[in-house]
Amino acid sequence: MNLLKSDVLIALQKALDGSSARQSAIANNIANVNTPGYKRKEVSFENELKIALNKSGNLGLARTHHEHIHQHPVLLEIKPRVLQNNSQSMRPDKNNVDLDQEMTKMAANSIYYNSLISQLNKRIGLLKHTISEGRR
Repeated sequence: MNLLKSDVLIALQKALDGSSARQSAIANNIANVNTPGYKRKEVSFENELKIALNKSGNLGLARTHHEHIHQHPVLLEIKPRVLQNNSQSMRPDKNNVDLDQEMTKMAANSIYYNSLISQLNKRIGLLKHTISEGRR
């Protein structure tokens, strides 16, 4: 039994991967704010994660054998998708990046990423506590 491959930890890993990809796309958008014809990129992963969690039922332990912990393969297949936003721009250079909007998205994504890290740290702390049987 591998405690580090639980469904909750896999879901957290996938969410961190998506958030990291989003941060990269936002940084790329900001870097290209003055590039003529550049179309902003967006990252989609929350809907895929939600669909995968709904398909798998929940993040509880589903056992296929009394000695096995079942992992939902749907969670393992989730990958963040980078999409190009081809919406029209009001700018004459056809660039559709709004710097204020990108900075807001970057701040929100940073808060989201930090909350995921906090949850991951709590899970790892719980595992450490369990392994040491509550001793310090």
